[in-house]
Amino acid sequence: MKLTTLIEDGNPMFREISLNCQQFLEESGGLPLIKWCPRTYTDVQRVKVRKRKQCSEFDTAFNEVFTSTYPSIRQRSIIVNDEHGSDSDQFYVFPSDGYKLIYSPTITNSAQQYGSTFADIKKSLTESTGTEIFQDVLKYGYTSGTMHEAILDSSEIIVYNIPYFYVARCRIDYEKLLEFIV
Repeated sequence: MKLTTLIEDGNPMFREISLNCQQFLEESGGLPLIKWCPRTYTDVQRVKVRKRKQCSEFDTAFNEVFTSTYPSIRQRSIIVNDEHGSDSDQFYVFPSDGYKLIYSPTITNSAQQYGSTFADIKKSLTESTGTEIFQDVLKYGYTSGTMHEAILDSSEIIVYNIPYFYVARCRIDYEKLLEFIV
């Protein structure tokens, strides 16, 4: 079903987005947050943030840096970046109210960009020293600015502290979608 048809039919999911995502709608400044999601998602859907079971050495090192902020941040968050698989589509993302975020203005995909650096540092130094240096790089490379700034920087954005978020398939102009939601 086309997204425009869902809007015209008054899909109740848009009302939920309007009620439950006010923080994002205000802080994004009208800019879309876009994530690649599985094609199996419906055109408009509520998605539960589930703890991902995979945890690489990189994830563990990343989590240790931000554990005081939020435990298991890499596994219990929405990571918005340019990574996508062959069976995915672009979706507008609407985080539920109460979210927090971190981002690095210089990183567009931390797993790719930092992953190889992490491996190289660990090879060059002892494992504990390499991990400490890498964690310092992460600690000073991420900031908790505003959603608007993060989107403008076209960086990877890690949104956390939420139980769910909404997605809408990118088949309609974002401004038209916002007009309907807001």
